[in-house]
Amino acid sequence: MSQANPDLLNYLNAARLLGYKTSAPIKKLITIGKLKEYSIPDSTRKMIDRQELEDLIKAYQIPDKNSDK
Repeated sequence: MSQANPDLLNYLNAARLLGYKTSAPIKKLITIGKLKEYSIPDSTRKMIDRQELEDLIKAYQIPDKNSDK
């Protein structure tokens, strides 16, 4: 079984990638304009681009204090 677009995540999987148990934080990120949602043809499901989510994670990562030791 192949996935139509492996680079798209549903809200719950995107939330889990961020460490959350619900999709509420993803919905908030969309509302404030930090993430964009995408529609799948012939479906009502909204999806998140994995690369955009990973870029958002990188943009807000705090460096580890011990990483340069």
